[in-house]
Amino acid sequence: MKVAVMRRAGIAVEHMPDPVPSAGEILVKTLACGICGTDVRTLHHAHALIEEGGGDHAVLDRGIVMGHEFCAEIVDYGPDTQRQWPAETRICALPVMPGPALNLIGYSPEYPGGFGELMRVSESMTVPVPDVLSVEQAVFTEPLAVAVHAVSKVPVEPDSVVLVVGCGTVGLAVIAVLRRLKNVRSIVAADPSPRRRALAEVMGASRVVDPAAGSPYQAWAEIATALGTLQRRPFIEAPFGEPVRPATIFDCAGAPGVLPSLIHGAPKGGHLVVVGACMQPQDIRPLWALGRELRLSFSCGYRRDEFVNALTHIANGEVDLTPLVTGTVNIDHVPEAFDLLSETDPHVKIVVKSEAAP
Repeated sequence: MKVAVMRRAGIAVEHMPDPVPSAGEILVKTLACGICGTDVRTLHHAHALIEEGGGDHAVLDRGIVMGHEFCAEIVDYGPDTQRQWPAETRICALPVMPGPALNLIGYSPEYPGGFGELMRVSESMTVPVPDVLSVEQAVFTEPLAVAVHAVSKVPVEPDSVVLVVGCGTVGLAVIAVLRRLKNVRSIVAADPSPRRRALAEVMGASRVVDPAAGSPYQAWAEIATALGTLQRRPFIEAPFGEPVRPATIFDCAGAPGVLPSLIHGAPKGGHLVVVGACMQPQDIRPLWALGRELRLSFSCGYRRDEFVNALTHIANGEVDLTPLVTGTVNIDHVPEAFDLLSETDPHVKIVVKSEAAP
């Protein structure tokens, strides 16, 4: 099969043997797969991550076929499977392979991901895709599940004032969940990219901020004050006063320096939810968080029910993330797509699409 494989510090288009499904597994043909920001950061920081984790750099010589946001079609079943769906059924699947050691599809040499023509997935983690959906819609099941899980980390109400920093795919999906599923009316979105700020408004942000031109915290404070959810008090208590209801801030940037700046600028009693996967060390000063009694949560992945619910929300028309697709390529052009996503004002979501996909 043809694959776009990560070897050392680059992506190359090669051919690999077709995978053979083991017990409990399904062989599927990739129809479409989104390139995740984590994929791009993994390419840039793989060596450092392996060193910090005590891993073996030989895995990069063996090659890793990334791609975990996929829609695929059933080709065949391995042994000990229930064969729940007929061949050619379109599916999404949680990109995990249960077993004695949990493996992630797209991050393990043993389990190639959606940047290859074929994959092995776990039957127990597989969900059929409704006929009403396009493959482009279906690939957003995984990032939407990430956003659903992140928003579940903190209570929000329709009159909450929420700040989302970083408007890549996950940040935009968080905004969509807040607005479309939680009916939050006041969402401040901050990102340096004009393209992403425009998409934040499409997803439901009520105000967008270029952090190079204005303070996201000031924008949050202005809205919170106008709505009566922020009381002005002396600076010694907090820069913008003490909220009647704690501020909720989502760090979806995954960029170095963002989390320290959020801790430094957050209102007293704020709740920071870190969703973006930053792969570099960050210098956090606990004193700033202590003085403001901030709460800090980290959100990673999702539960199976959240994944299924995400697909249902898309199928029901409650959340539409397809405006985020800013490019489509085939496997041959995955290396160039990674370069585009590494630029200063990048695409938001590039989808790798099979030529056989409708």
